[in-house]
Amino acid sequence: RGEITVEELLDEFLDSKRYVNKNTYTNYMSYIKSIKAHQISYMRIRDVTIRDASQFALELSECYTMSTIHNIWGVLRQAFQIPYCDDVVTKNPFSLPASKWLTLEDDSKTKILTVQEEQLFLSSLMTMYHGSLPAYQLSVFLLHTGLRIGELCALKWSDIDLNSNVLSINKSMQRIQNIET
Repeated sequence: RGEITVEELLDEFLDSKRYVNKNTYTNYMSYIKSIKAHQISYMRIRDVTIRDASQFALELSECYTMSTIHNIWGVLRQAFQIPYCDDVVTKNPFSLPASKWLTLEDDSKTKILTVQEEQLFLSSLMTMYHGSLPAYQLSVFLLHTGLRIGELCALKWSDIDLNSNVLSINKSMQRIQNIET
């Protein structure tokens, strides 16, 4: 069993998650796809060391935010925990947090744009989209309501009560393009 690759372990892990929420499953698929893009996915699980894990964390830091790295790391930690508990490997190289090897800022806190940053963003949009009014209007709407993209995409006219000036947000479109409450 220790001869399987990280990629094969991740495929087994994903298969074991078939019955989770669709969005959770999609997130797992996305993180696993990110892992498979790296050399570590071709290693046999018994050969992966803490040094390999730390190197992988550094590679991830070149293209991902700390919160995304944290999520990717969580998938690897969970996946390696299974062969570790079954005595197939002697250690879980992902048991320590990725942040142990990284100096990235914690980006999990929401950052609020200043008025100047908002104006710069909107003027850049107008330039980038050659004055496209829909892109500008949707961006202003998102900025001033705090909606997420998925919530905006799932909106229907029935969610808008113009008489009471009420917008009901009760669903979101997921990456796999299904709408869930």
